[in-house]
Amino acid sequence: MLSQLTPALKEKGIESLTVVNTPIERARLYLRYHPMLGLLAASDPERTSHRAFGLPNMQITEDESAWPQKVSMSDVKSMRVDLPGEMPEPMDPFAALEYLNKKDSYEITEADQQMMATGIGQLVGQFLLDRDGVVRWTSNEVLDGGLFGAPNTQELMSAASQIGR
Repeated sequence: MLSQLTPALKEKGIESLTVVNTPIERARLYLRYHPMLGLLAASDPERTSHRAFGLPNMQITEDESAWPQKVSMSDVKSMRVDLPGEMPEPMDPFAALEYLNKKDSYEITEADQQMMATGIGQLVGQFLLDRDGVVRWTSNEVLDGGLFGAPNTQELMSAASQIGR
């Protein structure tokens, strides 16, 4: 979604950056097959930026839930990921990952396994910062209480209009 908004954000004087928590080689491979034109991307496998912005690395537990730090396996399986146009129906996160990997003919590598061993529950967010580095707008799974939630485009563009002035 952000890559689609990049031209409109640039018109408002706003540059975009996406930070992924995967090694640079895997990020480059992904972007080769899923280009995000005009969007600057960075690799942060240690998740330093995620922690700095308050995005937890959720632990999946047997039976204890304390959102967003811990979520039980049964709670995770009851969640539904809904990606219209990408998947035929809403699915639990594990089924969605398996479906999308098959759809893309994506094979899990040793680097992926290492990343998943320490960060499969890394929550994501979107942030607009002004020129002084002050966070002026956020949208993230922690606040929204779910997984794979997309930010409200109208709200983002409205905030961008205020920041870009």
